[in-house]
Amino acid sequence: MLAPFLILIPPFFLSLFFSATTKSRLKWSVTCHLLLFLAVCAKLLPEVLDRLDVFVLELEELFVPRAHLWEFLWLLSAPFCLLALSACRRSAVAPITKFAAGTVLLGLLPILIGMGINFADVAAYASSAKKGAAAAEGMATWKVV
Repeated sequence: MLAPFLILIPPFFLSLFFSATTKSRLKWSVTCHLLLFLAVCAKLLPEVLDRLDVFVLELEELFVPRAHLWEFLWLLSAPFCLLALSACRRSAVAPITKFAAGTVLLGLLPILIGMGINFADVAAYASSAKKGAAAAEGMATWKVV
């Protein structure tokens, strides 16, 4: 719908339009990534406190599953988000490429590793869901109060 009118717009203004749209999308993406970072930090808090020998009864009662190494690796992708936010303000391309590389290496790769680790459990749960709830009783689930 917009394509016939793009011919009438000079290329300089067209690049500004797409740049502003791309920056806005990048900021939303980074904001969502940082909110997810806070959620993962909240999930990993009992594990960190347990390793530091700090006992909090309320956290122990939540029955949060043990943390895996890939979850801690995923947390390392957050500084690259801050790099992308600063690059948006300056319109610099080099930090955005570092953000993209860091997000793939430390954001996407740990997620793929986690999917590989948990694939057998998901497949067992999916096959037991077909048989009924009685078959899934022995599986560990995350109890949310």
